[in-house]
Amino acid sequence: MMNMSMHLSICTKEEQRSVIRFLWAEGVQGAEIHSHLCAQYGDSALPCRSVYKWIEMFKHGWRNAGLQLGISQGTAYSLAHAILGFHKVSTGWVPRHLVEEHKHNRHRMCSILMEQCNHEGDNFLNHRDETRIHHYDPETQWHSMQWQHTPSPSCKKVKSQPSARKLLLTVFWDFQRPILKHYMESGTTVTSVNYCDMLRRELRSAIRTNRRGRLSQGVLLHQIACPHTAHLNNNTIQKLNWQVLEHPALSPDLTPSNFHLFGCLKNAVRGRQFVEDDEMKEEVHDCYVINQKTFFPVASRSLQAAGLSVSRKRRLH
Repeated sequence: MMNMSMHLSICTKEEQRSVIRFLWAEGVQGAEIHSHLCAQYGDSALPCRSVYKWIEMFKHGWRNAGLQLGISQGTAYSLAHAILGFHKVSTGWVPRHLVEEHKHNRHRMCSILMEQCNHEGDNFLNHRDETRIHHYDPETQWHSMQWQHTPSPSCKKVKSQPSARKLLLTVFWDFQRPILKHYMESGTTVTSVNYCDMLRRELRSAIRTNRRGRLSQGVLLHQIACPHTAHLNNNTIQKLNWQVLEHPALSPDLTPSNFHLFGCLKNAVRGRQFVEDDEMKEEVHDCYVINQKTFFPVASRSLQAAGLSVSRKRRLH
């Protein structure tokens, strides 16, 4: 007797979806459906996760719009995309949903920020933020992209981890330039004592040198809340005759350092191996010199625009 079974080496995704739907309607489990697909379609079979994805869609009543309207899938896509103007977009992920208290605090703090900005201009505001810079930070998948011809084989790269050796970089900056770059070696703990020493000895001297006339009325905008909450830190800031502006929680849109300042810096050092700390410090200095005329004024303006937008939206509601 002749064996009539044969493998279906040529198939489409639509065909496999029909098979998945049929077997699911028969009560076959997802793992067994995937086994049937692999037995018949071989390497062309849909992955197991796709099988379960389509099963979930069938459970929730998914239907093909083209089949319902009696038209092809391509025609249905053209109608939805080109004529009706529909686009498939991803959901925006946020750390947490802002409750009414968070929104009220954002409006209150942004209003205070805008009042002082309108009164004193750009000179009153100093930003502070910090990040860790590794002696070796591997390239991301995006940085590893290369221009190739379509038939060229794709490149493969072993995933690596950042080095354990790193520096903690604290940057104070205003709308013109970075005022102070402070480094702490790996393993050093940020305490109230060394933080106050940095304010008194390094930052005070840097403001006197780079921003003359602002030392007696300088205002610090701390982008993170932890360092200035200690009692010793508050006393030191009061003795220096400086003011700390509150920063609303869960507000990354009001923190331009994380994306712009540290983003361009880390892109510049990715994939490079630094042996000594001085090499890394020199690279950080060069990166800030290159971006000094473009980033700092734009970042300050974007922060003010974001604060003004928050204030206006809250008043409208």
